[in-house]
Amino acid sequence: MKPATFTCSSAALTHQGNLRDHNEDACLDGGTRRFWVVADGMGGHDSGDYASALIVERLRRLPGGARPSETVDRIEDELLDVNRHLYALSAQRHPPTIIGSTVVVLMAFDGFCVVAWAGDSRAYRLRDGQISRISRDHSEVQLLVERALVKAEDAENHPRANVITRAVGGAAELTLDYELLELQSGDRFLLCSDGLYKDVAEAQMADVLRGGDCHQASRALLDLSLSREAKDNVTVVTVDCFAARSPPPPRSPANVHDADMAAQRLKKLVEAYERRFLDWADYRSERGRLLDEFERPARLRWRRPLAALADRLGIHWRG
Repeated sequence: MKPATFTCSSAALTHQGNLRDHNEDACLDGGTRRFWVVADGMGGHDSGDYASALIVERLRRLPGGARPSETVDRIEDELLDVNRHLYALSAQRHPPTIIGSTVVVLMAFDGFCVVAWAGDSRAYRLRDGQISRISRDHSEVQLLVERALVKAEDAENHPRANVITRAVGGAAELTLDYELLELQSGDRFLLCSDGLYKDVAEAQMADVLRGGDCHQASRALLDLSLSREAKDNVTVVTVDCFAARSPPPPRSPANVHDADMAAQRLKKLVEAYERRFLDWADYRSERGRLLDEFERPARLRWRRPLAALADRLGIHWRG
């Protein structure tokens, strides 16, 4: 196996908060397997904590080191299986009660990463000192913000802020959202439950994330939240990615353009599947091809499609 282009360090912390008597959050520090998870359960005591813990336990069993398509498929398969289990379990209760959990997963590969999520647990990236949110909340208030019916700065305090529109176990079928991003040496990622961002503004998150190592940053964010109301459970996972080879892989405008194009293609594939323009098999096949092709070095990334085109044209092409 070729050496990884990037090495990652990480730290994960979770706390019940200042008011709750139990913790319905769960997290996974994937470490050498290069994937990290935050899950925020819902359904009350003995339900929400069961749902989030089940997600983490199922993903904990997965090995690392697979191709991007295999890693994404395996994680998705486990989450879909947990979704079916939780949905069936909730239907057996009288009256039926939702047993579910949000989830956000960061997967790091050779020069790029993929974020998958359902619900309002979030993923952020700190790059060159600037923070940006990667995930988009699956919530009623987020829909209101997108329709310009609620201002973004008022969203956290909106009466519908806690109403989730998608979660593991929330419906018979689950579709995860995905985001693909190029990795740059020095990128720092944050995964968190809503217990963090309800108390800590993004600008304050950035201030903390600019200093210390992963353990120090995670502890500082958790302590900052606990110094405030912390009415909810709080979970923080911090991940640093650094170039492992010397010199690091070149980061040219062409590579960035490729990453942007791949991210847009991935979004369109998810949208096409959600609208049933693609069936499940075609969706998984096209997504896998996109992820595995993007992991190839930039100079080789387009060799396969160009070779196929040359073959159709009857041209002998050696690449």
